[in-house]
Amino acid sequence: MSNARKMLKVLSLLAVVFGIVQIILGVMSMTTEATNGMTGGIVSTVHGVIVLVAGVFGIKGSNKPSTVKSVLTASIVALVIAIAAVALSCISHTMNVLSIIFVIFDALLFSAANNVKKEAADRL
Repeated sequence: MSNARKMLKVLSLLAVVFGIVQIILGVMSMTTEATNGMTGGIVSTVHGVIVLVAGVFGIKGSNKPSTVKSVLTASIVALVIAIAAVALSCISHTMNVLSIIFVIFDALLFSAANNVKKEAADRL
């Protein structure tokens, strides 16, 4: 297994954990009565589900590089949602470090999946 595939597998395993944690935190946030809590909770839960899916696809993609396109798609969607969450938190003046960490993590996951895709294309 190449270094790119190992990196994708490690990041994908972390994505599964982060996705589950973010789903739990999003659901807990939706139970608050504030409008910002409800909106942020929905965005957080959706992002958690997409990151979880990207993690599962990433684990499969690290074992079989021909299936890595699904990770790329899911990580792009997760990255867009994470950037939207940062924008939403800036607008509501409730900026938190966790949102920025998720943007960075989603970008790393995309980069690792892209490296595996390039490596698979070079082998053909």
